[in-house]
Amino acid sequence: MTRKHATTKGPGAAGVLFAAAVATLPLSAAADEMPDCLANPGTADFFGFTHRLEVFVDNRVWYFLGPELELNFAQKGQAQDVPGHCWAPARDVGGAKHFIGKHFNTGPLGMGAPPRFWSSDAEDHQQLYWVDVLISPWTPEIAQRRLLQGYVHYHELVQKDDGCVHPELVVWMRHSALRAFTFDGGPPRTRPDGRPFRPRNVGHQVLPGVDTNFPPNYDIPYLPELLCTPDR
Repeated sequence: MTRKHATTKGPGAAGVLFAAAVATLPLSAAADEMPDCLANPGTADFFGFTHRLEVFVDNRVWYFLGPELELNFAQKGQAQDVPGHCWAPARDVGGAKHFIGKHFNTGPLGMGAPPRFWSSDAEDHQQLYWVDVLISPWTPEIAQRRLLQGYVHYHELVQKDDGCVHPELVVWMRHSALRAFTFDGGPPRTRPDGRPFRPRNVGHQVLPGVDTNFPPNYDIPYLPELLCTPDR
């Protein structure tokens, strides 16, 4: 049986327009309280953004990999997400599932994360980035293409039913900063399989616009067999 999933075409002009638009957005105001989408995970806020968003691929439900997986590997049904991120679906790009995200200066929920989790010189809970997401495979050729498009970082898709990752598709992310700040925080430096989680560029200075120095892992091969893949 042939499985249908996203194609590998790039965003082209649409991606360029997205980057240009977010680069001109006004600076995010300092946040005294946790954003609604993070305070109520699994529920969309007024603007349609959700933390621990359920993503439908191959007729199954998936999450974006988050630190919960590192603490409770392969726990069935556990909601996952990237710390401090909320997502909203967008129009597919070239057949690839497409999402827009907000990246806040907030750590993993319910895990005693320190304040100003991602940046020590930005306000706690302040929005740091807009994030453009495409779901497509990892191959060396696609990774180089994504690099040129600004997608220097990827995460895994974690299946809701069994906690395993997708055998082919990953979550490609392009971060566009709203303001200048220091990226000097984030999640642990290793993953469950022992490979680096944030391999490079931790501590870099961020300027408004597409952050091509966001800790890159585009060139680290995706090895789903090390992270448990569902029986297909």
